[in-house]
Amino acid sequence: MDKLKETLEELKAVDITEIDLTGKSPMCDCFLIATVVSSPQTKAIITSLLKTAKNLKIKNRKVEGDFTSRWVLLDFGDIIVHLMEKEERIYYNLEEIWKDLEKPE
Repeated sequence: MDKLKETLEELKAVDITEIDLTGKSPMCDCFLIATVVSSPQTKAIITSLLKTAKNLKIKNRKVEGDFTSRWVLLDFGDIIVHLMEKEERIYYNLEEIWKDLEKPE
């Protein structure tokens, strides 16, 4: 996951948030959520994340949406990356929805 997060940082994604869901969700162990500011940036991030995942030998590399979408989901199996434009990020507020699961029991 660190390499995926580094890729987001290198390509200037904004407000990168990691939500640990290990043992709390059957769908994945972690969400990485980042704000993107333009279609070219989104395209570059998608391309780089897919390349990084391939280099890490992550077999499940599915993408919902494309660089013109306002919210793109990249499913890497145990890690799901959400790339969202600012308005979508505020509206859907994934951090708030998942915050109770993130707290240790």
